[in-house]
Amino acid sequence: MTRIIAAYLPAAAWAAFVLFVGGLPDVDAPRFLDFPGADKLVHFAMYGVLGVLLMVGHRWTRARHTVVWLLLLVAAMAAGDEVRQGVVPGRSPDAMDWMADVIGAGAGFLVLRTFLGRDQGGRDES
Repeated sequence: MTRIIAAYLPAAAWAAFVLFVGGLPDVDAPRFLDFPGADKLVHFAMYGVLGVLLMVGHRWTRARHTVVWLLLLVAAMAAGDEVRQGVVPGRSPDAMDWMADVIGAGAGFLVLRTFLGRDQGGRDES
């Protein structure tokens, strides 16, 4: 059990950070992110990091659950965050943000799988 907690702790900490940032009112983006679609890029990147960290935990624990369950968990978290933004001053829920979140997490999964391939036992990660 301790190994599982240690494996997923970085992902849990990052998820907490993502949810914290998602709850901040009136977030002004830095100037270098002042272009159309920049917010979607930020969503993609933040959830991409979460995807990588979840895959690291998945590989380290040699979990039997499939990556699909992790992606569904991320999709639910992102949906909850978007709904919550409906009550945060200066924020609003956006289905396109949710899509960028889920696609970013999926890309994170694929990046790690592409670079690391199969685990040491020869199992396919998906």
